[in-house]
Amino acid sequence: MDGMVHLTAGRLSAARAAAVSLPPLQRTGVSEPDMLRMAILAEVAARTDDRKLLQQMVNDARAAYATGSSFVGRGAAHVLALAAWQRDDVQDAMRWLADITLFEASFWSLVFDQVILGARVASAAGDAGLRARVLQATDLLERERPAIPLFTGVARHARGILERDAQALLAAADVLEASSRPLLYAAAAEDAGAELALADRGDEALGQLNAAFDTYMDHEALADARRVGRQLRRLGVQRRIVSQPRAETGWDSLTTPSSRWST
Repeated sequence: MDGMVHLTAGRLSAARAAAVSLPPLQRTGVSEPDMLRMAILAEVAARTDDRKLLQQMVNDARAAYATGSSFVGRGAAHVLALAAWQRDDVQDAMRWLADITLFEASFWSLVFDQVILGARVASAAGDAGLRARVLQATDLLERERPAIPLFTGVARHARGILERDAQALLAAADVLEASSRPLLYAAAAEDAGAELALADRGDEALGQLNAAFDTYMDHEALADARRVGRQLRRLGVQRRIVSQPRAETGWDSLTTPSSRWST
């Protein structure tokens, strides 16, 4: 749980360290804590571009999917959908998302990331069924009274993705910027910037994309920063990332590689 708190706060090195401090997965039976550990490490690996760790989590998730509880199965499906999206396999991501209830319990802190992932996959695939499930999740998020800003921001973000609505995405980024979920804010700013660029609103797009890039870098999310960097290059702005390889042993193996960035 300590690892999950660090992950949601964007402290990726601390999340990784907390998760790897636990005993490795036992093949004889995957417990719910095992699944949480797997989900944390998969999210960290995807964001830091640790492909070796992500592949290990994919292997563990495939083994756990058919053998654990329904909670374990849903968690494994999340890991497999995330990995598929990372490798640009939209159809495989959509297949695994079919096994996830996108907003079942808000105490599962990755539920917000699942809703945004679902919206992105539905938009990319043009899948009406997944789109409807995402919209159902946003309805549940917006039903809370009094309104919870984090829920409102995530709902606006997901709807903005589905509707290709730059203004909704800007509104989501504004709400999420004040939240304690910096990586959710950066994702909304990234998507807002992409839509603004398509609408030929270049200056506004640059503002959002640079904010997303800086937030990702501040929280060691190198893979996310590289993706935004590619969008910035298409708009004529160069943001460079220089990272050091992760140590294979010792304390440094638990921390995210050091990086530098510049304009």
